[in-house]
Amino acid sequence: MDEPVKGVMLNSVLGNANGFIQFPADDSDAIIASIDGSGEYFLVRAAVLTKAMVNIGETSFTIDASGYSIEHNGESLTQILKDLLDRIVAITVPTSSGASGTPINAADFTNIKTRLDNLLT
Repeated sequence: MDEPVKGVMLNSVLGNANGFIQFPADDSDAIIASIDGSGEYFLVRAAVLTKAMVNIGETSFTIDASGYSIEHNGESLTQILKDLLDRIVAITVPTSSGASGTPINAADFTNIKTRLDNLLT
């Protein structure tokens, strides 16, 4: 088995950000492998990751300590869900005596929105 190499700095060398990208923590032990012996290497595993991303075209999925983020063509799943909850809370329905008030369970939807902030970024 080869001896560990200390103090190696990993930098992205690819202009294309598509694929699975791992971000190891500073001073994290890591396993790297050579790409066909060409002198280019890739990260196989890190003892501690700070972030991981999957990018495919205009779609990206990111996970880090703050939660998850899913985006496509500039749209964020988090923002779409928050907008939906805002619209639900604002629902009024026409009745024979005029427009109804907001839903009686509006606070439930507000709580769901708060929970989203704990999961999605």
